[in-house]
Amino acid sequence: MQMLLKNADTAMYRAKAEGKNRFEFFTGQMNVNAIRRMQIEHYLHNALEHNEFCLSYQPQADLETGRIIGVEALLRWTNPEMGVIQPDEFIPIAEETGLIVPIGKWVLQTACRQAVAWQAIGLQSLRMGVNVSVRQFMQEDFVSLIDSLLKETGLNPQLLELELTESLLMGGSEQVINTMQALKRMGVGLSIDDFGTGYSSLSYLRRFPISSVKIDRSFVQGISADEDAAALVRSIISMAREMRLSVIAEGVETREQLSYLAYHGCHEIQGYFLGKPTSGDECVDVFSKFINLHQHFRADAHVQRTILLMGSGLEINIHLRECLSGKEYRILMAETETEALELLDKGPVGAMICEQGPGQTTSDFMRLVRKRHPDTARILLSTYAQLEDALDVMFNEGVADRILLKPLGRQQTCRILSEAFQLHHNRLEQSARTKDTGAGQVFQYS
Repeated sequence: MQMLLKNADTAMYRAKAEGKNRFEFFTGQMNVNAIRRMQIEHYLHNALEHNEFCLSYQPQADLETGRIIGVEALLRWTNPEMGVIQPDEFIPIAEETGLIVPIGKWVLQTACRQAVAWQAIGLQSLRMGVNVSVRQFMQEDFVSLIDSLLKETGLNPQLLELELTESLLMGGSEQVINTMQALKRMGVGLSIDDFGTGYSSLSYLRRFPISSVKIDRSFVQGISADEDAAALVRSIISMAREMRLSVIAEGVETREQLSYLAYHGCHEIQGYFLGKPTSGDECVDVFSKFINLHQHFRADAHVQRTILLMGSGLEINIHLRECLSGKEYRILMAETETEALELLDKGPVGAMICEQGPGQTTSDFMRLVRKRHPDTARILLSTYAQLEDALDVMFNEGVADRILLKPLGRQQTCRILSEAFQLHHNRLEQSARTKDTGAGQVFQYS
């Protein structure tokens, strides 16, 4: 009877954990999970005292300067009996038991000391990002704790950024607002972690003194394959920029993701592309060997071979595919100006070929492209009969960079495309040089 009631109790708690208003059948795995949870809770009580915790640090880079400007402190736990225990396993238990409060204090203290230690050996002033739990943040003495830790370690408040969850803000209590305002007055930065996975309401962003939002890694990783994820990333960046908030993208692992985020105006990135989380001592080596992100952009400029055909029929598409066979080109098709602009907005396009229809100059559309995507090379596809109008668009209007004439020839097409992509590359290089001298924006498309 006791075993039966115990198992029923286990199933009941599983039903509650899965969202309530439901039922669950007891399984043997539930018992295994329950026992593991009890073991974690048991060892967690003494983990801090036994020095079983450590911090790893993952770098964050600024997409405008190309330099590492901060790190996020990540809590790690290795127990002598159970081995490495993942944060998503032990942190919820620490929250429920209240152990997260002393553990969180240790994390803040250790992270602040590490930031000051880096400064002492000559590293640039790095912003230290620290995750703060809801329970820890709601402590009445939280502001005084932050103040005392900053004074104790000597860390500049402007170099500390506290990362909060969306769930903390949804209640909108006066205590939360007052605490955030007090921290802001001290100069401490506040960011919303894993933005997009919760309610993501504009209303609370307006109410609270937030300085930045962090795009969840699941959306960043889906940029290439999931159009919905890519659209959400673009929306978050656009919204945050309108509200004068910084945007940090987590989980960046590839150059393609990096280029996409830079193209759409993301401010900062974090992820394996920069490096895996490492100890404080190992971070020094990572920082010293780091290559400025602009080097990656410039390398990408040489291989960026995306062509957009606007209003071009099957003939030019087939011809291009034959002409470019075996080369690293990607061809996009758009039948209308609206479709073409949508494709241009989604990602870097090296060259656009716009077909000149009978009696049309397409200058208004190409002028709009020049304004919104100045680095894209613009090619006007015309005929000898319309050559005069095409030359007018190129020289007098100044909105076409090259003219491609029908009937198409392989040699002519390859030459024009080569010139167009070289022009695209030169424009990217010029943007980078402009940024390096402090004038204008680099990879900032508007």
